[in-house]
Amino acid sequence: MSKEIRRLHTREFKQEAVEMVIKENYTIAEDALQPAIARRIPDPGLIHHSDRGSQYAASKYRRLLEAHGLVSSMSRSGNLLDNAVAERFFRTLKSECQVNWKEMAVREVRWNIVDYIEMFYNSKRLHSYNGYLSPNEYEKRELVLV
Repeated sequence: MSKEIRRLHTREFKQEAVEMVIKENYTIAEDALQPAIARRIPDPGLIHHSDRGSQYAASKYRRLLEAHGLVSSMSRSGNLLDNAVAERFFRTLKSECQVNWKEMAVREVRWNIVDYIEMFYNSKRLHSYNGYLSPNEYEKRELVLV
């Protein structure tokens, strides 16, 4: 039996696989944050709220927040209401963006998510909280009123 096949059943292989997934999650989180910062140029002190995922607690991610003056805020353990807006968004994403992500490459998944958010969710999807305006339209109106 080859070494590679034997490794399929060892803890070492599982650890390497888990490390690859964790590394990919860190990269995805950073890749999402950096263009958002570049596009919005947030004022120092902006609160960045997230769940307690390891990718958001990682020192590299926290340093990225700190470098831009963002304050990290995480939901309390076991309290879903702390992150209700984000939880609701991901529920909506999963139900409305009908794509079989399990059969796609990471690049394709990213493209589909960005397309859904930018081309539909933010620009066309009406939100009752915003008086039945899209987030982009609501923000435009809010800026005029300020």
